[in-house]
Amino acid sequence: AFNPSNGWNVAAIEPHRIQTRYHDDGAPAWFATIKRI
Repeated sequence: AFNPSNGWNVAAIEPHRIQTRYHDDGAPAWFATIKRI
């Protein structure tokens, strides 16, 4: 979906955590920086 042939560039993908009611230390997640080219 996010590839150069469709006009997108994935600049970065970083591990992150998000707060939920079910995880004391947050749930595993990914933070993606995607740029339109």
